[in-house]
Amino acid sequence: NVGVTVLAAAMSYETAGETAEHGHFTKGLLDGLKAGAGVPYDPHERRMYVHHLYAHAYGEVRHATRGKQNPCLNTPWTAPPLP
Repeated sequence: NVGVTVLAAAMSYETAGETAEHGHFTKGLLDGLKAGAGVPYDPHERRMYVHHLYAHAYGEVRHATRGKQNPCLNTPWTAPPLP
């Protein structure tokens, strides 16, 4: 099986915003990868999957842009979970 997972900073009709240091999406991903308080993960496997990271980045980006930028995650149903 071959499957492509797409994680994008914004919907096709939106502009991805940025700060002086990073784009809002990059900042959300970097903060999520630090795995601090409030970042979701699988407590049974003690792993973070791409959908956990996406959920964190999504909330951060929407908050930073007041809902004007909406990240997108597209995973094929044939692909296994991506840690």
